[in-house]
Amino acid sequence: MDSPNPSAGKHKVAIALCTYRRETMLRAALESIGKMRKPRNLAFLIVVDNDADQTAQTTVMRFAQSTDVEVVYQNEPKKGIAHARQRAVDQACMLGCSLLAFFDDDACVDPLWLVNLLAAYADYPCMAVTGEQKTILPENCPVWIKQGSFFERKKPRDEGKILKGAATNNVLFNLEFAHLHGIRFDSRFNHIGGSDTDFFWRFYLKGGIIVWTNKAIVYENITENRASFKWLFNRSLAYGARKIMHQRINSPKHPILFTMAIILGFICRTFGLIASLFFGKILFLRALIQWGRSLGQIKSLLGFYTKEYA
Repeated sequence: MDSPNPSAGKHKVAIALCTYRRETMLRAALESIGKMRKPRNLAFLIVVDNDADQTAQTTVMRFAQSTDVEVVYQNEPKKGIAHARQRAVDQACMLGCSLLAFFDDDACVDPLWLVNLLAAYADYPCMAVTGEQKTILPENCPVWIKQGSFFERKKPRDEGKILKGAATNNVLFNLEFAHLHGIRFDSRFNHIGGSDTDFFWRFYLKGGIIVWTNKAIVYENITENRASFKWLFNRSLAYGARKIMHQRINSPKHPILFTMAIILGFICRTFGLIASLFFGKILFLRALIQWGRSLGQIKSLLGFYTKEYA
């Protein structure tokens, strides 16, 4: 069978990684790139340091001396994850790359990660490929988090399934398509998160087909401070804030109906939270975190957006 993207192997490819004061995790992420099988058309590894003090530079330059991949260190002093992601995209375009693969600085890639992303890109008529992110919990993780699977990602989908979005935790996409349609990371999501969700939603709306592969895997390392109810609940509040911001930016029609739906959802989740009191700790905590999403939406409707990123 002929490849739907017959020129996939000729694309100049870059990997992008954005970081902010995570030296230990960044070192592990870079080491996983060092152990990864590298396709011939991998041209650059772009690391964007979002710290104005350039605290990641030493770690990145040390790694650059030990790998055969050309490493490009970029400092993005404007604080905000959307700024950092866009800097990576702009740098990849400047270097003449046409495909860009993103993953996060708190993750490690499987040795066949990029090879399998590119294989899926060649096999399907698409403009982007996304894959699974598996979580690795800390050794002293609370039992209720393990029992409730609070960090588990969505289960694997059918290979080649067309999706309506993706995230920068594990994705490969066509830079030329994004540039052609003026798709950029929106700085309004800088601190609440979700700039990648917004980016790939607009990517999809412009006709950019996004497909899923089960073969390209990254492993997210959950730190001890994240393995807590406080962190999970704050993330839930921020998730609600993202939904409101996304709606206000991309779907401004029918604001009254949208607001009524948000209020109704909050009321329903409040009753669900009360009912969960009778079904044990795990179900109660899960209901409380879900209720946090609705609370985050209500707060955002009033103009108070919960930050996920400092």
